[in-house]
Amino acid sequence: MARRIDIADIKVGKRHRRDMGDIDGLAESIEDIGLLNPITIDEGGRLLAGARRLAACKQLGWKTIPIGLSCEGDGGEVQSCVEFG
Repeated sequence: MARRIDIADIKVGKRHRRDMGDIDGLAESIEDIGLLNPITIDEGGRLLAGARRLAACKQLGWKTIPIGLSCEGDGGEVQSCVEFG
């Protein structure tokens, strides 16, 4: 099972993607079949991937969300810090 975090604790910075697309449709899908891929944050709680999934879960009224955590390695490479369920 993936680790969960309070949605209110996630820091969303400036995003490259401006058009979030069909959040209503994504929220409906998540409500029907669940969140298939957790969002990804860094060790500081900053969102790295999953802005649309986060928006859809907020729309559904979720208070917590499954996460994957990415950490910086010694050489600047990203290593997985949390196993996905």
